[in-house]
Amino acid sequence: MAVGNLGKPNAKTNTHLIGIAYVKDTHENLKIFMTDVNTKITQLQNTEWNVKRIVVFLHGDCDFLCKVFGLSGPQGTYPCLWCLTTKKELQESTEKEPRTLAFLKSAFEKFKIESGEDKRKAAQYHKCIHKPLIDIELHKVSPPYLHIPLGVILKHHQMLEQAADRIDKQIYEDKNPDRADNSCLLSNLGNNWKKWMQKQKEIAFFKGCVAFGEAESSSQTWMEQLEKAQEVLETISHTPLTSRPGPVCSQLDAVLDKHAIPPQSYYSCSFTGNQCNKYLLLSTPRGFQRHHSVNSQDNV
Repeated sequence: MAVGNLGKPNAKTNTHLIGIAYVKDTHENLKIFMTDVNTKITQLQNTEWNVKRIVVFLHGDCDFLCKVFGLSGPQGTYPCLWCLTTKKELQESTEKEPRTLAFLKSAFEKFKIESGEDKRKAAQYHKCIHKPLIDIELHKVSPPYLHIPLGVILKHHQMLEQAADRIDKQIYEDKNPDRADNSCLLSNLGNNWKKWMQKQKEIAFFKGCVAFGEAESSSQTWMEQLEKAQEVLETISHTPLTSRPGPVCSQLDAVLDKHAIPPQSYYSCSFTGNQCNKYLLLSTPRGFQRHHSVNSQDNV
């Protein structure tokens, strides 16, 4: 439990551990713990301090909140704790009747009496398969912030990648021979633009080694490396541009790598909750300026 109306409610001195158990957070285990806690929460909600009434809010992830309020889970037909929208209707932004604590209790009683708690019929009772374990109204339950941005930021980033890819394709299709900037590399070499640039860096490095080599034998070695790199450079030819290998997309990936927030392949190329926070901070004007003050070479 934490005191909410403070400058830093999550600070160590403002957060109080009231229980711990090394067991899985099943509904049955939560019921053992919450039965006692709910009595004390009811007392808190009926308590005044300094002529002010204490208000209790509940926080937790989607799975925890569903178990506490008796729903089958966030993957059910009616996944939302706060309203009666279905999983399909979530995609359509359809406004539905809101749930209340009284509705959850009533729906469970009907489920228990009419279906005999047959979970195969849970959808008929809006997935209310258990009695709520805690008497806190749903408008005082905080949405799980770290879970909500996952899908939102994934969609935003996919749109950003698509926009970067469109820019790369526009550069690639611009075959103006008078252009003198690096975009000509993309137009002329397609997917091989990066390979050409890397080989150019190697050649510049080998030239420096030849020029400053102290021993004749070492200079000869570097000269051989230089000649090989130049031969490879001459063989690099055009290949058609495919999706996302262009310089704008590559720079976008480099920015994410620099800030340790690359999309996670094991999360369907989305971000973790903490990465979403970093992503949002980097997307703000202040975060963008901070990033560019450190590396003025970035062009994304």
